[in-house]
Amino acid sequence: MSSKNEFEIMFSFIYSVIKNLSKAEYESILNGTGTLKYTEKPLNQTDKSHYDSILHKLVMSFDSDFNKMEILKNELNTKNQQINFCNYLNIEIKSKDSKEEIYNRIIYFVQENQESLKTRLDKTNTNDEELKKVQLYLEDCLNSQDAIRYLSNHKFLENKNNLMTLAKSLDVNVRKEFNNEEILNRIVDSVVGSKLRSMAIRGKIKK
Repeated sequence: MSSKNEFEIMFSFIYSVIKNLSKAEYESILNGTGTLKYTEKPLNQTDKSHYDSILHKLVMSFDSDFNKMEILKNELNTKNQQINFCNYLNIEIKSKDSKEEIYNRIIYFVQENQESLKTRLDKTNTNDEELKKVQLYLEDCLNSQDAIRYLSNHKFLENKNNLMTLAKSLDVNVRKEFNNEEILNRIVDSVVGSKLRSMAIRGKIKK
């Protein structure tokens, strides 16, 4: 990509950011009381599950006859996919690295970290199982107070990150600055509460 094209893309991006600022936000940045901050976009649950699946295949391949390079070429066939996968595992790569070099870096990383990666995958599988149990409970629950008690007493959900993951998996919009109780209440209202309101409208239950 030429420097001219890069400048045009960057200019277009900056213009779009400024255009979407409110007047107060724009003035705050101009007078130095506000700032623009870059935040890495969090990995969604679908991509995370996909990457964990690839990682599991690679880790297991060292105990079997599976071709590691074939696994990677089937699962990560574009350089962008390779880069995202490496970012997920914190594997250092260079922009000038060829696809073949990146494949080899991934294989080397997995080989050198087999035991810790197995532990990581075991923990992920356990968390996924707990998450599924909670999701199934909420799908069947028809009492908001019961749901709040269930979530409040669930040891897995004492961890805020797990609670945030649950919210995202249920398409419930929550912010990082929310405390655990706020996240929990938002989940119950969005999942159980909305279901009860819908049923009340259809006349299936009494409010």
